[in-house]
Amino acid sequence: MNIRILGLAVILAVNSFAAMAQNSDKAKKEAIAVKEIVESRNFKINILNVLREKRVYMDIYSKNTIEIADGKLVAKFPYFYRNDNPSNTAQSYLKIDSDIRTMKIKNKAKSSMYDVSIKIEKPSKYVVNIDIGYDGNCMIYVTNSQKKTVIYGGRLIEPNM
Repeated sequence: MNIRILGLAVILAVNSFAAMAQNSDKAKKEAIAVKEIVESRNFKINILNVLREKRVYMDIYSKNTIEIADGKLVAKFPYFYRNDNPSNTAQSYLKIDSDIRTMKIKNKAKSSMYDVSIKIEKPSKYVVNIDIGYDGNCMIYVTNSQKKTVIYGGRLIEPNM
């Protein structure tokens, strides 16, 4: 009986280590793919949620994206300083279609992410900072000239998707 239990424990341990190795390989492949996409300076982020007041995430079921390609930033940010009863839908979105003035990418290996800082030409009152995890998850910080920031969560996708 004890031999069976010991044998079962050994089998479980071997299977657990094999599963962890597979997950590690998958994570490494994903990190390499994310690195290639970020370093190409051409990528797209699907916005999935917004951080509202009192640190509450609100899921956004929409097709809002941020696209960075060929030196341009094209984005539609939902719920950007939106009042709860906008008189029209234009009040609930911030649309940006602008050339990028500066774009800096830092690899923060200790925290397993890239820090992307973007300043745009027009409207120049916005700064966009993006933290892109090695797993492709993103946090997008949009700050206006009054230093008010709205935070979005999203997922990195390839630009042609």
